[in-house]
Amino acid sequence: MRKFRGFTLVEIAVVVAIAGILLVMGVKAATSALAATQRSATADNLKNVKNALLAYYSANHRFPCPDSGPAAGRDGQEDRTTAGNPATACLAGGGGALGLGTVPYTTLGLPKGQALDGYGNMVTYWVDTNASAPAVVAYNAASTYALGDYVSRGGVNYRSLQNGNSAHTPPNATYWQALATQASWVRTSAAFGCYKNAVGSRSIFTTPTPPPPAETANAVVVLISHGQNGAGAWLSQGAATSRNALPTGTPELGNTSAAPVTPAGYRDYPPSEVAGATGPIDDMVAFIASGPPVTTEASGDIKTYMSNMGRTDICN
Repeated sequence: MRKFRGFTLVEIAVVVAIAGILLVMGVKAATSALAATQRSATADNLKNVKNALLAYYSANHRFPCPDSGPAAGRDGQEDRTTAGNPATACLAGGGGALGLGTVPYTTLGLPKGQALDGYGNMVTYWVDTNASAPAVVAYNAASTYALGDYVSRGGVNYRSLQNGNSAHTPPNATYWQALATQASWVRTSAAFGCYKNAVGSRSIFTTPTPPPPAETANAVVVLISHGQNGAGAWLSQGAATSRNALPTGTPELGNTSAAPVTPAGYRDYPPSEVAGATGPIDDMVAFIASGPPVTTEASGDIKTYMSNMGRTDICN
């Protein structure tokens, strides 16, 4: 009878080594697949929120304030100094600064899940408060108004129906359109439509080098996922002020502030895990542009969105 020969230690060691290699490769593949899924989910949610904000702007001629997380917690409602009154300023609170907080998903009619990134954290939302809190301008008989300009007279808001409009006092219906909704718009000019992009917009930088960083747009709204490391992200559970520790010494720190500096704008840099001036960074950024740098909003997201709806006068 033939005797069965067992495996030698060398053979066993080879098999174990191969199994270990396959296991590591499998873990790496699974990790990469999970990371890709999380980034894809984040990108989808940022896009959905951006579209919801543009739709809100279309209906209200302003953007909502952030959910700043007051004592009531992060309920998804925009927070103003007087709740529900768009003529009042955005509320700073819950660890946020004026104009900075999380997505007001309830106000936008979105489920909470769409206001989260693929890592389960709240998406940070910054809005130029000039685009969320109206600035009512009193009618002045000595002024000349352009088509689309807005004024207030006798407690009623009016929109100019003609360029070079002067010496015609509201409510002259030939020259002025009375607005049923009070304080639902932002002061306009012929050059900028419903919104002046030079008032408080933020620059978007897409590459950290060469100095100064490359600037690609002026944004009136910025949406930020703080990535897998979650540094600076507000948590989806817990107290309204619950926020992960801020990053230190990296470009990500600029994406946690209402007024980032050096450079003075938000960073939409490519992902990098390299320490130093260009990393590590895994933030994902989406924004609504009022226009390219140092230009009007003629090619910005707002103008494009309204034009696609057949509304070339974005204030109407």
